[in-house]
Amino acid sequence: MALTERTGSAQHIRANLFPNQLMSNQTVRNRLREAGLRSRNRARVPMLTAIHRRVRLEYARAHVDWIQRQWNRVLFTDESCFSLFTDDRRIRVWRRRGERFDRACVAPVRAFNGDSVMVWAGITTTQRSNLVIMPPPGMTVARYINEILRPQVLPFRKRIGEHFMLMRDNARPHTAAQTREFLRNHDITVLDHPAVSPDLNPIEHVWDLIGRQLRDRPRQPTTLADLERILQAIWLEIPQAEISRCINMRDRLHEVINRRGGNTTL
Repeated sequence: MALTERTGSAQHIRANLFPNQLMSNQTVRNRLREAGLRSRNRARVPMLTAIHRRVRLEYARAHVDWIQRQWNRVLFTDESCFSLFTDDRRIRVWRRRGERFDRACVAPVRAFNGDSVMVWAGITTTQRSNLVIMPPPGMTVARYINEILRPQVLPFRKRIGEHFMLMRDNARPHTAAQTREFLRNHDITVLDHPAVSPDLNPIEHVWDLIGRQLRDRPRQPTTLADLERILQAIWLEIPQAEISRCINMRDRLHEVINRRGGNTTL
């Protein structure tokens, strides 16, 4: 059975594919399962343009041969927001094994704005930064330099020593002229990161882990202060070995190449 439209109930599929046949909804479900299709939640992925895919592919090809020792010297950093409210993600899609990130099976989303806490952190294979809470109004160039680069990144630069690299995305505070000047003055090399590519930053896996642990808490936070406290506790509880396993950059880059620059698993 070929499905060009992956969303819809068994009743919807029956009405569109078999309008003139006597067939129950359960029969449709059985046929879908026989074809290897299962109803699953759609994967949430960034919306990629053709230019995004090309740049991602070029980046992957340029770095896929790096050895693990080179990746060990990279501090992977990012900001994330955690909200008091969660998405129930009820929309489901029929897919086969290995199709989770195919275009027909994903739901591109934009950033959610609600009652949330912004945090910053960085990880390496052997250690992590503090989880920095960023109160409103959010990240600015001055805050990025004075609250992130100076107290958090510089200590990593000293500990890791020669060949240290900072990985950050292309948000304006990260790339502003003042920021670039600060990085040059402190001999910090930046690992350029393709736009809209969270799957190429292993800290995204850690954010996902924190989000799942937050949702699984028997008592959910009811205030932003409560949310901040719980996030700090979860951050400290994550084993470093689990963080280290996230930094599987060669696997990530190979998958980008295999998908011709398209979305991948984290």
